[in-house]
Amino acid sequence: MNTRGGVLARTNCRIKPLKSHKSKQGTNMFFIDGILYYADASMKKVIKYSVDDQDILATLYTKKRSAFMFPLFKRSKLPSEFVLQSSVLISDGLQIRVVDLDNNAELDVCSLEDIGLKGTVGAATTHNSGRLFFSVIQSENNRVMEQCGGTFCCMTTAGSIFKLYDGICLSDGMCFNKDYSRLFAFDLMRKRLVYFSLDQINITSPSTFINWETSPLVENSQVRGMAVDKNDHLWVCCSGEGKVIEVDIESKTILRDLLMPKAKELSSVCFGGTDYRELFVASSYVGLTQDELTRQVNAGHIFAVKGYSNLQGRKPTPILLNLNGGKSNKSAGTSMKYS
Repeated sequence: MNTRGGVLARTNCRIKPLKSHKSKQGTNMFFIDGILYYADASMKKVIKYSVDDQDILATLYTKKRSAFMFPLFKRSKLPSEFVLQSSVLISDGLQIRVVDLDNNAELDVCSLEDIGLKGTVGAATTHNSGRLFFSVIQSENNRVMEQCGGTFCCMTTAGSIFKLYDGICLSDGMCFNKDYSRLFAFDLMRKRLVYFSLDQINITSPSTFINWETSPLVENSQVRGMAVDKNDHLWVCCSGEGKVIEVDIESKTILRDLLMPKAKELSSVCFGGTDYRELFVASSYVGLTQDELTRQVNAGHIFAVKGYSNLQGRKPTPILLNLNGGKSNKSAGTSMKYS
């Protein structure tokens, strides 16, 4: 492990894969109340995983590419047949819906095709207001078609969709800074780390934060997942090199890097654990040859990074919805499969 900008405090530091689980490409991870929520995009499923028990609590298979599974805020309003504590918001291609994991009730919130969008959902994150921010990207055979661009969107608590910006491919990684005045994302089309400035009313065009094509912080890598800690430092998955780096937003320098053991392709990162003092990092085995899989035996595992005394994230905000006027559909006759 390398450090820059000071001595790294540590107490029994360790990086280990979680047990009982392996995903082809974990995306948009979200941790709250001991539970890790995320999508296995390439396998068309979303997963609810108990970190304490290190066991899968629920798996939902979708008809099309999935991108996220987010829990709902306790003040959300749903039809009476839904139990709020067991309900989640998921994506299935261009369909966004609420699913009750206990009784299999479903409620279609919106279809992105209805507002003229094509492709599938890519990166996604939640605002402290409970709103969903996400991108729509173009993909073919599980490969992102970055040259086709995409659309940056927001969903209100009533399920309405607003297009915020067109012509940008935000396929992996999206997060807000500490005061939610900036949203960081990676523009795959132009190979640059960007940020949008926003307030309660307006959002700006993306500004280049780091040009990853000409001046990457980690050579031979591509930005995937991102997260921000309590110090307003940006944590970035550098896929291809198996590293997660902590970046000072003001100086744009690496403060430290963490190397995931025997896994080079990374796809998502989030904070979790007690007081959010752990880091969870998803690795991927999409596109790896048999020889590469032999060398990267941990590819597909989610790693738990523990024991760093000066590592702490922030508790994220679940999705806030007001949909009590909607009508649900039971799982019979739908495209969803439960296990």
